[in-house]
Amino acid sequence: EYPSFRNLRCSSRSIFHRREEALPDVGILELQDAETGENVWVDTSSASTRGAYADHWQRTNALIDRTLSRCRVDNVRIATDEDYVKSLMKLFKRR
Repeated sequence: EYPSFRNLRCSSRSIFHRREEALPDVGILELQDAETGENVWVDTSSASTRGAYADHWQRTNALIDRTLSRCRVDNVRIATDEDYVKSLMKLFKRR
């Protein structure tokens, strides 16, 4: 007989660096797409470019959060500069 998985709980941990949240104003950069290898030039001094990047970051993370929540997966985001123990303790207390 198979065990019951009714009470099985899944969790996700997302580790990120704060520099991923916003594109810095450092002028023109040549960036390479990690999947395609295509090189593109990006003008980071453009406020609209930086705003679009920040919006994309927020929308992507919100989508991940909604998807995990719909699948009943607990998620915690941990920045590399914060105490991960506190974040994990909050996650486990929510359970």
